[in-house]
Amino acid sequence: MSQSHLELLKLKLEASKWKLLTEYNLQTPTDYWFIARPNGDCITKLTFTIGDNGKFGAILGNETICNAIACTIEEHPSISIYFGKYNKQFQLDINQFIKQLNTLDKKSL
Repeated sequence: MSQSHLELLKLKLEASKWKLLTEYNLQTPTDYWFIARPNGDCITKLTFTIGDNGKFGAILGNETICNAIACTIEEHPSISIYFGKYNKQFQLDINQFIKQLNTLDKKSL
């Protein structure tokens, strides 16, 4: 996972009229973002699966969101995105993730 994945996710969310409610600080140890529509509707929790610091062994607890390897919509865990290589497939995957998120919004989360 890289900072580029998170920045693209944030940009795609904003382009689809989602507002990040959680402070955008990539150095804070956290594993979630709350998002909502600009009027405050449809508050949704995005949960990130955190990987390690690139060292062998257990997660230390000080990993930041930049160590995320995947993101899931907490209320709908079947909707997720894996942060693999930052390539064309990831671009397609993130668009599909946002599309599914927007579909849920229409069904009133």
